[in-house]
Amino acid sequence: MELHLTTPDGFRFKVEKLPDDPMTNRLSIGVSKEDGCYIVFRGDTDVCLSVLEQALIAMRKSAQANKTQNN
Repeated sequence: MELHLTTPDGFRFKVEKLPDDPMTNRLSIGVSKEDGCYIVFRGDTDVCLSVLEQALIAMRKSAQANKTQNN
């Protein structure tokens, strides 16, 4: 499955589901100057979505801790 979309903020995304990996669920997120943003995942969509949401929480906490350390 491959889907191309644009978010309300104007970010272009290609979202692609590749064949499942029997060992684990996988997510890859990045930005390409040529293609815009991408999300590639393998495994159960709901599990990958949950991990992505938790990763965003962890990233925000990390950014906040970094701001605190640098002040």
